[in-house]
Amino acid sequence: MIQPSSGSVRRQIADTFRQRIFSGEIPPGSTLPGTRELAAAYGTSLSNAHAALAVLSREGLISRLPYYGTVVNARPRELKTVAVILFHDGVPHFSPYIERQANFMLRELKRRKIACRFFVEAEEKPDAPSLGPAIERREYDAALLLGASRRISPIIPRLKVPAIRCRGSYDQQDFMQQGLDQLKAMGCRSAGVLVSMRDDPYNPDDPDNNNFRTFDALRRHAEEIGLRLDASWIITPAERQYIGPHQFTAYAQSAFQSLWSQAERPEGLLVYPDELVPGLNDMLYKLRVRVPEDLKLVLHRNKEFHYQPPYPCAGLENSIRLAAAAQVDQLIELYQGRSAPPPALRYQPIFFNQ
Repeated sequence: MIQPSSGSVRRQIADTFRQRIFSGEIPPGSTLPGTRELAAAYGTSLSNAHAALAVLSREGLISRLPYYGTVVNARPRELKTVAVILFHDGVPHFSPYIERQANFMLRELKRRKIACRFFVEAEEKPDAPSLGPAIERREYDAALLLGASRRISPIIPRLKVPAIRCRGSYDQQDFMQQGLDQLKAMGCRSAGVLVSMRDDPYNPDDPDNNNFRTFDALRRHAEEIGLRLDASWIITPAERQYIGPHQFTAYAQSAFQSLWSQAERPEGLLVYPDELVPGLNDMLYKLRVRVPEDLKLVLHRNKEFHYQPPYPCAGLENSIRLAAAAQVDQLIELYQGRSAPPPALRYQPIFFNQ
């Protein structure tokens, strides 16, 4: 059973250094602080510091050499087995994006002759109980975690292998800025945004504040290009609201209705992600909104979904296949002890029915 990292001091020390080693921050061949230094740094006893290093030594991450100190071991160059861990929100099915992402991960790992094993975990079980026996038996060398739950990130230090959370490999700020540029080029003087991610600097689902920085960049870019972007036209989920894979359509319907019911409306709308498009289309038909006469659109599209909206509009496209390949590359870099920042691929502009 995976134990929570908030338990003992010795576990916290081991988790911290394990993650720093796996991230490449402490590369192979580096010397770790001794027990006295660790004890002083963490305000704990020598026995706790010694026990933490003993855990890392048993896992094969470090060697404790007489007269030399504690050294980070080199890992085998070839990654042989990967756990792909899918998290769901209590409903035993996944969004089309997650399904495609997992499928392309499997293909990419197979292409590189890396064995793969799938685990499925419910997000309400934060310790991922089915992983415990596999961890103890050392059945895999690294892990890819798929899903959008706040509970995923705390699990990574406890997996005891290099692991990454497979979030979007495409730069969301790039999407927002290119989308506003497209609306401006289409003649819009004002724009709105309909998205499923929250605009919140203290969002527990987004511990790195990537979403908040994306919205901040969005507002600044709108001002730079002279595009009006009223706060009421930025439609996001309510505070503490999480949009699961089975909720996209209903959310898009209510969100667009709240936008279109305003006394003043934007001339253009940027929509992300493409799971919102079916619900948007329902409301465009119901409210008799003509595209592009009444509203110009820039839609997100995953290349592998091949959907075609029934009206002229612009779009920005990404590839799940390329993202999966980039994330496997990142994991291999981490496994080999090198620092590997998340990939940031660029969206490609497309046009529908024009």
